[in-house]
Order: sequence, then C-alpha cells, then structure tokens
Amino acid sequence: LLLNKKYLVVSLICFGLCFGLTRIYLVPQASNELASKVGEKIEFSGVLVAESDVRDNQTRLTVRPEGYKNKILVVAPAYSDYQYGDELKVSGTLSWPENFETESGKVFNYQKYLEKDGIFFLLEFAEVEKLSENKGNVVISNLFNLKRWFVSRMEALLPEPESSLLAGLVVGEKQGLGKEWNDNFRAVGLSHIVVLSGYNLSVVAENILKIAGLLLSKNLSLLAGAGGIIIFALMVGGGATVLRAALMALIALLARATGRLYHATVALA
Repeated sequence: LLLNKKYLVVSLICFGLCFGLTRIYLVPQASNELASKVGEKIEFSGVLVAESDVRDNQTRLTVRPEGYKNKILVVAPAYSDYQYGDELKVSGTLSWPENFETESGKVFNYQKYLEKDGIFFLLEFAEVEKLSENKGNVVISNLFNLKRWFVSRMEALLPEPESSLLAGLVVGEKQGLGKEWNDNFRAVGLSHIVVLSGYNLSVVAENILKIAGLLLSKNLSLLAGAGGIIIFALMVGGGATVLRAALMALIALLARATGRLYHATVALA
C-alpha cells in the first residue's frame, strides 16, 4: 500500500511537470507581422474581448484584431462607452508596453503582466469607432449585462462612495471609487477588499449557500452553490485570482458533499 502511494505521488508530480511544460509551449507569442509595425500608425477592426476598464482620465479596451490571436490594449478617451462584444474600428500608433518604477522603487514588469492575458501591444491616444455589436460569446455577454444591472441598482439605492464600495466588495468594481479612495484603501492595507479575490467569492458563495439551504435539500443547495460560483467567476471576467478562488471554493463544496473534512494544504496540492 505504501509503495502504491509512492507511485501515485511520483505519477502526480510527473503529470504536473508535463502539464506545466505543455502550458509554457502553448503560451501565445507576439505576432511578427504586428511587431514589424511598432512605431507606425495603423488601422484595424477587431472585437472587444473583455469589459471596458473605465478610469478617471481614460478607458482601456482589450481588442483582438481580425485575423490575429494577439490582443492589443487600446487606450481611448474616458467618456468612451463600449461594451464586451462590440466590433470596433481602431487607429493609432502601435507600441510595446513599457515597464515602470513603482512608488516603492521596484520595477514593475508591465510587459509580462499584460502578456499573461495575451496582450502584447499598446495603442495609446487611439481613435475608436463602433462598427457593430454582439460579436462576443452570448453567455458571457448576458452575464456582463447582469453585472452592470446589479451595479446600477446599487448606485440607485446608495450614495457615493458607499455604492462604489459595495460594488467593489461584491463584484470587484473599484473604478467608481476614484483615485483618492483607492489611495486611502492602499494606505491602510485594505486594497484587497475591493480587488477580485477569494474574499469576494467567499461573500457570494456563503450567501448563495445560505439562501439555497432554506429552499433546497443539502445536495441541491451544494449543487446550486457550485453553479453560483462558476457563474460569478464568469460574470466578473474570469481573472486568475478569481479562477483560483473558484477552484478552492469548489473543492471545499466537494468536501462537504462527500462528508470529508476540508484541509487547505490538501486542497492546494
């Protein structure tokens, strides 16, 4: 039995290594054709493949040009109103993202930060025109619409900055807080509560389980909780931190469903 366990551990380690090497091999590379146009003014049409990142003085759009796998981060004016799935016509000067020095004096590798999402190029001060709508995934589009509706209801019921704080706590919408409040949260070490992470997911999951537990049997409430976690992860964009938290939460639900104790170290492994 001990020998079998050793074989199992070795097998899992080998599988993990193979999976990791495959993941590295499949990481997208910067398009040579686009790279040759860096520094030039270009014009292309493409689809907005993520939610607009609206900030105080600009709007950031993740656009995949037609015919390319790479994505381009397009920086447009702050008043721009574009939604996931919009087909856009974009023009501007193509550039590489540049690393920058943080307030603590460390250099932030902005290039690698964007590359993890398949973004290799930057287009600042871009001219953007909407050509059409609803070019994205229908399910994702409807989930984003649900999120926007939910945030709009909070804005209607609560004044600022309370409504933006609640939106940050529940769905990670921190842009509405503005620079001053974001700096305040950062100064006191509470930025994590308005950044999508396991904390946000735990708030949602616990409430789904409580509500489902009042209406459904134990197994059905756990199933509803798992479905709610998956839907929430998709609704907020499915970033790396949310996916990790969603996986950990689903493992915890599996432990409940099978009557086993939940140990964080086992779940991490």
